[in-house]
This record gives sequence, structure tokens and C-alpha cells, in this order.
Amino acid sequence: MEIQTRLIETGDYAAGKANVRFTKHFPREHRNGIMEKMRMVVEHFPEYWERTIIVGLEGDMTLYGGHFVSIDDHEIRIRLVKDADLWLIAHELTHGIQYISNIPTGEKSCDLYCLARCYDYATHAPTYLDFPEEVRDNWYDWIEVAHFIAKDAIERRDKGLRNYIKFFEDKLTEMVKESVAK
Repeated sequence: MEIQTRLIETGDYAAGKANVRFTKHFPREHRNGIMEKMRMVVEHFPEYWERTIIVGLEGDMTLYGGHFVSIDDHEIRIRLVKDADLWLIAHELTHGIQYISNIPTGEKSCDLYCLARCYDYATHAPTYLDFPEEVRDNWYDWIEVAHFIAKDAIERRDKGLRNYIKFFEDKLTEMVKESVAK
């Protein structure tokens, strides 16, 4: 079990509050940077406005930048590397929502839902989804298209489409082919 330190900051976010705490292992010199990023990202996550977000340190040697640990009615626990970017924070918070909503679990689903919710933090094509090379190489040219297709895929899932991730990947590939053919 991680040991909590004092409450670092409480921020008011739209209709509620999100408290962020850091474990004692999270370096003090990196807390303000993560706090600024948290403040921005939590705007997109009303599910956390009345919960406490406890941030622990992910080991520097990890292949990943962080991971979701747990969630309950009062708090969510995540672990991040000390220089986590906005997308990584959003991705890990999306994992928490997978456990308290009807969002399917898994990395691809997490990336898709995160892309639909807060695409503006994706500084590169999300890792777990299959993107055409054209999209990965020119991400900023395709980011809004990917965002709208992600939202469409989720709406279709809500109406019963089981292969919504494949729909997303196929639709984006189709649009790339149409774009290149012009």
C-alpha cells in the first residue's frame, strides 16, 4: 500500500472538485509540473471531480509511462513517471473510468475513448490503436479526423456495434486511401 503525503492542492473544476495527492515517493521537484498537467486534464473527466486522485511514482525503467492502480467511490490511484505528458495522464484516468462505467476494458478501448474525449492532448498517434503510416507520420494533419471517427465509433458501439475499434481503424484507413488517391 502506498503512503499518502499531505494534500498538495485542491482545484475547482467546472461543476466540482478534484483533490490530488502525491505519495511520498513522488519527487517533490516534479509535483508542480504534474499538478499543472492534472489541472488541465481533469477538466475532461467530471467522473473525478468529487474523488481524490492519488499519484504515485512509476519506476523510470518501465516500458510504459504509468499505469492505473485502483478506483473506488472516493479515490483513484495511478502511477506516473515524473515527466508524464498530458496524453499519458488522460490515458491513465480513462483506465479508471473503464472500471466505473460501461467502457470496455483494454488498451485499445482506452486509447479510443481517450482520443474521443481529449484528443487535443495526443502529441502523437495513440500507441495501442492501429494507424496507417500516413497518420502516424503526419499526426497533426489527422488528429481531428481521428477524433471525430473515434466519437462516431463509440456512438456506434452504444447502438450495438461490437467491432467498434475495427470500425475506427478501417474508417481511418479508408479516409487515408481516399486522401492519397486525390
